[in-house]
Amino acid sequence: MPFYGLLADALSSELPEQRDTLYQPSALADTGRLHTLLARAGFSDVSVAPGRRSLAFESFEDYWEGVEAGGARLGQFYVGLPESQRRQVQEEVQRSMEPFRSGADGRLVLEVRGVHRTGCQTLMDTDRVGRWRPVESSWAFRSGFLSIRRDRCRLPDGRLSPDMYFMELRDFAMTVAVTPGGDVLLSREYKHGTGDVAYTLPAGFIEPGEGALTAARRELREETGHDGVTFQPLGTHFVFPSLSGVRGYFFLARDVRPVAAHAARRVRGDRGRPGAPRRAPGRSRRRGAALRDRRQLGAGAPPRPRADR
Repeated sequence: MPFYGLLADALSSELPEQRDTLYQPSALADTGRLHTLLARAGFSDVSVAPGRRSLAFESFEDYWEGVEAGGARLGQFYVGLPESQRRQVQEEVQRSMEPFRSGADGRLVLEVRGVHRTGCQTLMDTDRVGRWRPVESSWAFRSGFLSIRRDRCRLPDGRLSPDMYFMELRDFAMTVAVTPGGDVLLSREYKHGTGDVAYTLPAGFIEPGEGALTAARRELREETGHDGVTFQPLGTHFVFPSLSGVRGYFFLARDVRPVAAHAARRVRGDRGRPGAPRRAPGRSRRRGAALRDRRQLGAGAPPRPRADR
């Protein structure tokens, strides 16, 4: 299955420990397996049937655009790689796809085999939904951390929108880090938006030229002093698409262990009360705006907030 298989092959060269996970999308070519998955998820009256179709792309760049944007599961693995490894994966996939290039027009024709649900019902009239085209734009506020743009847009029906606001932020990575004992590691830090100290999952902005996976691992080490062998992508999401195109890259790291002289605060659910937190002693460390607990500092001067870099 060139559409998925060639990309999975290239990714497995860079992520050998994730090989089984990388090939899971192809495993849905089994009708019985898909039917079982749908039944366990609570679906009923769903029919599945094997199918085969060809997808044509005007160029390799046309195909790669979706991968570069983190589309589907394999795309999420790809964007999590450092820039040098992403370039190697891209070059390997491009070489592997040359046999599938059409001689007439140079297009890429890739075959997809699998199973699909039959008897689907359209839930939304697509003719009534479309892109808004910006016709006026100006920056209302600019800074190195946050910028806000004011737009006026032309709607699909020709009307002009009222003022719309776009918030420019950097993408971020966040990790659910689980210790061998089943504890989930959290950071305790001051959040200016709420004006209070809060428990948060280890997270931080992705630096320029840095992959999402690299950022997730760096932030976990900086904030908790722990690291893991494998980071499983949980998904890439627009966290507030009405205001911003910022993406959140989410990972699950199991069996994380201390790699630095740094104790982390751990919270786990009480038995019989899912999600009810139970505090464990420790402290958190934050490379940004953080407020350390006075109890962690001991007797003496009150805690002082550390300034943003």
